[in-house]
Amino acid sequence: MEALRNYGVPEDWEGEETVVQQYLHFTALEPTPGTTDSGVRTQVFNGKEWITPESEFYLVGEPSQKVRFSNPDGSEQIDVPLNRDLEAVVVRPNSNEIGPAQDQVTRTDDREVEREFYHPAQYVDGESIQDQRVIFWLIMEASMDEVPHPAGVTGYVAQAEFQLNGYES
Repeated sequence: MEALRNYGVPEDWEGEETVVQQYLHFTALEPTPGTTDSGVRTQVFNGKEWITPESEFYLVGEPSQKVRFSNPDGSEQIDVPLNRDLEAVVVRPNSNEIGPAQDQVTRTDDREVEREFYHPAQYVDGESIQDQRVIFWLIMEASMDEVPHPAGVTGYVAQAEFQLNGYES
């Protein structure tokens, strides 16, 4: 990994090219399509066909790609298109890793875990994910120049879509 100066600029940067600072937004979700009693089936659409990965994965999205979480005992599905350069990480929950916030006060029982957090892909270690509870990390990125206010105090231009299928109305 390249050594970085302030604001993510490589140490050998000569200042001749424009560097655009990026904001990253990490969202951790536990998908439960139609059930909280069992795990989910996870699939990835690569633009041509649905693939069923057996183990945890990190994916940089491309147009026409999707991640699908489905109820193995029902018709409910959650599809997440990865069209806008979204990134996805699917891992099994682990109490030693950061996941969805359980309450408003603390993220983890061990603050060192949070200090060591860099990117959700660090948690991918090959565990089986099919028919298991999983944590789905959705990573969105936006250029600082797309933020409505210079201090970044409001939302920025990064969007995601969730498509729900098979639910009774």
